[in-house]
Amino acid sequence: MPLLRLAILAPSATEQELALIRQAASLAIRCLNSDWSLTDNAQANLLLVWINSEKDVQAFKILQEKYTDKRLIVWASNELPVQTSWHLPYPKRNTVPTVLGIANLFSRVQAHFLPAENIPKPDAFDPEQSLIGIVREALADGKARICTYDACPPLYLLPNEQAFYLDGGLEQLIPMVLADRQAIRATEASDHDVLKTVSYVQFSSRLSQYMFLEEDSVFQDIKVKKYKRYAINELLWFSALLASRGRLPHGIGADETVLLKHLPEYLRLEYYGKDYKPLADRLVGNAVNLTEMPDGTPCSWFEACAFYNACAALSLLESGETALRSVLVKHHAREQLAQIFAPVAQQNKGRIKIVIGGSVGSGKTAAIGTLSDFSPISTETRPSDTVTRKKSTTTVAMDYGEMRFHDNLKIFLYGTPGQKRFDFMSQLLFDNAWGAVLLIDNREDDPFAELAYYLDMVKDFRHKIHLAIGITHYDLCATPSIKDYADYLGQNDLSYPVMSADARDISSLTHILGSLTHQPALALAS
Repeated sequence: MPLLRLAILAPSATEQELALIRQAASLAIRCLNSDWSLTDNAQANLLLVWINSEKDVQAFKILQEKYTDKRLIVWASNELPVQTSWHLPYPKRNTVPTVLGIANLFSRVQAHFLPAENIPKPDAFDPEQSLIGIVREALADGKARICTYDACPPLYLLPNEQAFYLDGGLEQLIPMVLADRQAIRATEASDHDVLKTVSYVQFSSRLSQYMFLEEDSVFQDIKVKKYKRYAINELLWFSALLASRGRLPHGIGADETVLLKHLPEYLRLEYYGKDYKPLADRLVGNAVNLTEMPDGTPCSWFEACAFYNACAALSLLESGETALRSVLVKHHAREQLAQIFAPVAQQNKGRIKIVIGGSVGSGKTAAIGTLSDFSPISTETRPSDTVTRKKSTTTVAMDYGEMRFHDNLKIFLYGTPGQKRFDFMSQLLFDNAWGAVLLIDNREDDPFAELAYYLDMVKDFRHKIHLAIGITHYDLCATPSIKDYADYLGQNDLSYPVMSADARDISSLTHILGSLTHQPALALAS
């Protein structure tokens, strides 16, 4: 008989809601590498309680008198007061938590009753034998694919656009994510055929007939088949989280030392939530092995493995000696920054505000993730279509991180939004800053125009802030040269440090931050 036998109690649920709850619980159990089953109350040793009304709260209090707290798993609306060990809140009534959140909660329950060393481990995880392998193959050959499996909605892969389309929510793909690659039908198609399917718009008659009509009248006569668009990296991340089921790839041992190179933007997507944030915080700047990874966090071994596999799928991890060297480099860089900014801190009561600005895709979010002592607070969301071609998400308000050296030295890092329609927010961030770094993507069609734009943005602050300019992606595009930028500044009677910058490399960022202290603000110079 299964070791963890789960019964569902949802007294106020309708038949439809109960079906959704059972489906969500069943999918979550499928994501776990353990001996779970759904059963009736008589055979259960765990009880899942859905609390959606005040009446449910009263019924739950009676259950607490009968069962030990560790045997009760609760899904409850945030609007209702519930206290229990295993508690998964959801934002409003009459909704079911996400399957990923449920799987994570179940994995913590599992870790309490079944220590990781007692859970039977199946064969090692081979990403290529799952949906991940199909996605990687599409990215390698650039051919669009239509993937179908069971009752899942069709998955349309467009590797040339680094995007995929889905007629529904991402979680509807879970059965496909958990299936073997051989069971998934992946049909090659042209980009044109896929886009024609997913972006199908049909006018009931000629557009010219609507020339003098109100806009609402036009859209009433347009039939649109809507598909949700995601970045392919989101699919890789999501698939690796679930498909590994607590397993590690071939050749990876639990004693492998790993390090998160920089906090990826994928951790801030809507299906991420807060579940994996403790693991991200633990791995940013610390090299630990997989056995140690969950220590000091509420996360289970299942979550540690899933997080590892998702980061590995996107090449965001360093391991072994490389990871240890990275930690030493970061430690050395922090010592340098502490020494460089000590005099500045004395003049600013130990608090230094630095703003990192620049265009979309220049590396602002990555730079703050590299420097910050914790995973930064971010306001990333999906951008407009033109920006989507550069990156899957973009900052719409600000990024925020900190470097906490000691009580007398803290550097507060603010990242501005990249899209120009949010420039009003950038103006607010530059106000009262001690220093600013402008990052310019050297791959831009006209990087000098970008530089001119951001220099003009800070013109009202130039007299009181220290400013430096970093040219990013210089390794991918070496034209214009750093000298060309310096000459451009000279032609405009400006003198600021300008250098190449890698937003993922703390040594590079230390160099550009250090340059801020070598030149006074213009107010001091005058």
